[in-house]
Amino acid sequence: MNSNHDRVCPTPEWAEYLHTEVLPQAVAGVDLGARMLEIGPGPGASTEWLRHRVSELVALELEEPAAAALAERF
Repeated sequence: MNSNHDRVCPTPEWAEYLHTEVLPQAVAGVDLGARMLEIGPGPGASTEWLRHRVSELVALELEEPAAAALAERF
């Protein structure tokens, strides 16, 4: 992540914005199916929202510290 992402993405305010404004509109009228691959979840704000909407969610994160934090959280 760049410095702006590093500062903004982990915040509760960003997660709330994603959960209430971005993601509902992005998937409105879309069948997400049972399985999903999330590429580059970073701190997992969208992962938290998506995991309740599909049966199987795989998150692929290349940054080792972020991947470890996601594995511990989920």
